[in-house]
Amino acid sequence: MEPNQLPSEPGQAAAGCANCNHPVIEPGYPTPLCSDCRSKFIKYPIPTGIKIFGIAIALLVAFSMFSLPSNLSVGLHFERGVEAISGKKYMTALRELSDVIDKKPNFLEAKEYLAIAAFHNGDISLFAQMVGQLEGKQVDDEELLSTLNSLILKGEDYLPSDSFFKLIERYHGIDSIPLSEFEAFVLLHPGEPFATSKLASVLFDQNRFGEADSLLNILLAVDPSYLNALAIKPSVKRQLKQFDSAHYYCRQILVRNPESSYGLASRARTFLMEGKDGEGLKWALDANAIEPDNGYVMATLSLAYHFNNKATESAGLMDKLRKDSSNSSYLEYAEDVISGKEKFRN
Repeated sequence: MEPNQLPSEPGQAAAGCANCNHPVIEPGYPTPLCSDCRSKFIKYPIPTGIKIFGIAIALLVAFSMFSLPSNLSVGLHFERGVEAISGKKYMTALRELSDVIDKKPNFLEAKEYLAIAAFHNGDISLFAQMVGQLEGKQVDDEELLSTLNSLILKGEDYLPSDSFFKLIERYHGIDSIPLSEFEAFVLLHPGEPFATSKLASVLFDQNRFGEADSLLNILLAVDPSYLNALAIKPSVKRQLKQFDSAHYYCRQILVRNPESSYGLASRARTFLMEGKDGEGLKWALDANAIEPDNGYVMATLSLAYHFNNKATESAGLMDKLRKDSSNSSYLEYAEDVISGKEKFRN
């Protein structure tokens, strides 16, 4: 039989220093050590390798603490941008993703999504810039790649064809092309959206609204989402006093991009022209909330304030328009309407 071994009672551990067996230990510690041994253990030098490792860990932690807020911010803006695209909030997406690329210029996936946002905002210049930077790069997300390829094909319709570009070069600019030659070109090349939409714009400026409308109908019959045509349609319909149709085309813009400041402002102008000034002001303020520095939006809001008897607010926006020469056409139109020189409504 195995002999019984009684457990030792508390406080009856072996006497003496656990390191050198010195009979006198320093009281008050769980490990029995004499004063000399305890002092040696406390002052025992840390090996150099452990010191270096510890310093490296400390530096890594410090770097992480320093860089994490920046990386976290970039990640949040990226996620917001992607989410905004899924909700068709393309202006929000453009701002969020532009912020990402400002901080991380080589973030390819952000550029892929920014290209999408730029296209739907009608910023073809930024779209082309992003597509150019993605050329030769691998896009891992097949769905995203498919979307980009589709937009690249559509993007060709927003640029002059080779034949139209030669005509532009011959006259040193679109505005210098003689109208008869412009019309002859479009007649011979009816499938060129860019040239056709530009001619519609020229005809609109010459008050040939019915002819402009017919050209836009041809374009939209082929591609109902063609932004260049959709952008002109509400203005044409307002001049033709077809207000229901003007609202319809504003809605077509906003269905595709609910944050289109142009679509919102164009609808505001339609309400104002109908004499529905309260509604016009509401839509103008909505447009201003999205893009307050846009010249068309500022001019629209100034008109809305004018028709709602808010002269001070209207004048303030006119002053803001005057500070940027690129707003001159918007400013001139708003001034002419307010002064009565331009007949805006019956």
